[in-house]
Formats: sequence, structure tokens, C-alpha cells
Amino acid sequence: MQLIRCDVPSPLGDIAVIARDAGPQRDGPVVAIGFADCWPRLAGLLARRDAGYELSEGSLDQAAHALERYFSGDCEALDAVSIDSGGTAFQRRVWRRLMRVPAGETISYAGLAAAIGSPAAARAVGTANATNPISLVVPCHRVVRTGGEVGEYSGGATRKAWLLRHEAAHAEPVLRQNDTPLLQTQSV
Repeated sequence: MQLIRCDVPSPLGDIAVIARDAGPQRDGPVVAIGFADCWPRLAGLLARRDAGYELSEGSLDQAAHALERYFSGDCEALDAVSIDSGGTAFQRRVWRRLMRVPAGETISYAGLAAAIGSPAAARAVGTANATNPISLVVPCHRVVRTGGEVGEYSGGATRKAWLLRHEAAHAEPVLRQNDTPLLQTQSV
């Protein structure tokens, strides 16, 4: 698999964006995003997916622009990023559901397990969350412990708390049906 890496500056440090090489005219689907100082984790996830991947430096204008807009306060900007997450069927189910958690809101591991129809699978959901290769776009930072504690994050708990505060400050209010929240939310 031929991949392109582009590092994008952010208020939390450089973010490594890795996408399939789709040629010079457009970005290919993003296969990994994470903080550049956590590169060994991302490299391990990529190698597990395709041990023979080839990586070169390049520009990924669409993904970079979406990240810049996100950090400027447009919390929905990352919705437009084309992704190819890989993963098992269970992981993809967790990640798809996780992408439906609105910016500015959180869900617990147990709540996410229940939302995918596997209420006894909170630990498995946690493992799927921990192996998410496309953090920020697949917003694993929005998953918190049942008591509302921030919990673990591949980029560190300090970054996770910052991301949650950033989204809470900039997210558009979420419409609810009959004034009932779509998800159980926790304040940070």
C-alpha cells in the first residue's frame, strides 16, 4: 500500500495525517491520523493492517484544510474527510456509531456498547476505541468513563480534555427529538 504522510500544525502539536496515494490531483482516503509525537502507535496500527506499506512525505490539502478549520472552531469540518479505517467488522461498527456522537457531547464506553446493540461489550468497545487509527475524524476522544472522567486517550488525557472543551465551546447545538437527548452526555 503506497501512503502519503503530511504533518499539520495544531494548538496541541503536529498531527500526522496518512492517506492512500491517489496521485497529485486529489487526496486519497485517510487511513490514519494521530499526534506526530505518537508516531510509533500509528506506525504499529498501519503495519498490522499492511506490513508492506510504503510511506512518503507529501501534501494532503483537503485533510489539512479540514483540520485547520476544526481547530479554528468548525467542529463539523472533519465530517468531510474521506476515510478508510480498515479494522474488523466489530471495530468498524463501533467506529461508525462513534462518528454519530455530536461534537460537544460525550458517551460512555457502556453507552457506546449499548448503542451498537452489545451492552455487555464495554471492554471490547474500549479496545476498539484504543485501536482507532483515525482519531479526531473517528472521535474516540468523545468516549469517557461511566462516571464522566475523561479516561485514556492515545494522545494523552490532557489533549483529550482540551479537545472536549474545544468542542463544547464551538459546537452547534444538537437538535433532539421531543427534547430527549440522543445520547447520554457527560460534562467535562
